[in-house]
Amino acid sequence: MRLLHRWIAPVALLFLLIIAMTGTYMQAEALWTAYHREPVSTPQPLVVSAVPEWMSAVLATAQRDEPQGTIAAIYLRMDNTEPRAQVFWTARDRVPLSIDPRTGKVLHPRADARDNSPSRKLSRLMLELHRGDFLGLPGRWLGLFCGLALLTLALTGCIMYVKLYCQRIRLRRYPPFW
Repeated sequence: MRLLHRWIAPVALLFLLIIAMTGTYMQAEALWTAYHREPVSTPQPLVVSAVPEWMSAVLATAQRDEPQGTIAAIYLRMDNTEPRAQVFWTARDRVPLSIDPRTGKVLHPRADARDNSPSRKLSRLMLELHRGDFLGLPGRWLGLFCGLALLTLALTGCIMYVKLYCQRIRLRRYPPFW
C-alpha cells in the first residue's frame, strides 16, 4: 500500500495543486468582489405612469421566452438611468430573465446558462459546491480556508519528500520512488 501511495502521490500532487490553486483563486476573487464592489451611483426613481406599460412588455416577453413557465416574482428597478426587469420562475432550475421593460428586449442572453441538460446541471452543482455557494458568504470563507489548507498540505508534503529523498541519496539509494 505504501509503495502504491508513493507512486500515485507525485502524479496526484500535480492535479491537487492545480485544483487547490484555482479553487483558492476563485474563492479569493469571490471574496474580493464581495467586499470591494464599485460604488453604485444614485439610482433614478421609477416613473409610476410608465410602470403598467413596462409590466405588459415584460409579461409579453416572459411568456414568449418561457411559454410553460410560471412566474414567482418580477422586480422592476433602475440601474443608474436604465430600467431593468428581473423575472424569477417558480422552477429552481430556470435562470432568471433580465428584460429591458421599455422595449421588451431580453438583456444579456446566456444560452449556456439556460441549458438544462443533466451534464450542465451537474457542472453547475459542482461549481456551487466548489465555491461554497450553498452556505453563502461563510461558505466562501470556508472554501478559501480549505483551499489554503490543501495548498499547505501539498507544499509541506513536497518538502518532506525532498528531505526523505536527500537522506536516501546520502545512503546511495538513487531511485526517486521506494
